Amino acid sequence: MILFETAEEREAIQQLVMRQREAGLDVQLLSGEEARRRQPGLAEHILGSTWWDHDAEVNPLHVSFAMVRAAQRQGAAVRLGTRVSRILTEGNRIVGVECAGEKLYADAVVVAMGVWTPLLLKSLHVDVPIVPRKGHILVSERLPAFVACNVLGGAYIAAKMAPKTEGGPTAAATGVGLSMGQTSSGTLFIGGSREFAGYNWRTSVDITRAISQCATRVFPLWGIGKLSFHA
Repeated sequence: MILFETAEEREAIQQLVMRQREAGLDVQLLSGEEARRRQPGLAEHILGSTWWDHDAEVNPLHVSFAMVRAAQRQGAAVRLGTRVSRILTEGNRIVGVECAGEKLYADAVVVAMGVWTPLLLKSLHVDVPIVPRKGHILVSERLPAFVACNVLGGAYIAAKMAPKTEGGPTAAATGVGLSMGQTSSGTLFIGGSREFAGYNWRTSVDITRAISQCATRVFPLWGIGKLSFHA
């Protein structure tokens, strides 16, 4: 459910839905009243939302470990917590990797390090245009089920699709927008932000406060003071 709170967000999301429907997805546009029926507790100012019955998600940790177990069944050996320090080369060929002081040779090397890939390949003078983007998320205490689906804000979608921008802790630079879901155990994941901050891992009280304010604006009956959060 992607919410829109302003006429500008509604226009942008209408264009998104048009492209989705052209691609064969039966995405609907709901009025504010219809959105509140599907998700009780939404603020009265919400103009509407998208909806698709077949939208779903999986737990990425479960998927990752399932892939590892499948690889092990095919004979793969897994080393956890082992840092790859460099790629080994002979002439113009990559022949393996060095990790924890040990050289491991292979016919092929697959680099799947996400945002850390450019750091490993820098010594080979290979420039991979991957730019890290930092995000904040709040995790609540366990609560009775009340979030019926994943709820996203139009500003969150706009930030997700935005190109790289520079700046301080402003809404535009940090990409603060609502992203909310509830796990089967009852905890809420409340996001989020998208900030181009390099490899800076530090959290910001200003950003987490902005996320909580965004959440309570969309769910006004749900007081932020009633919950405890862990950034």
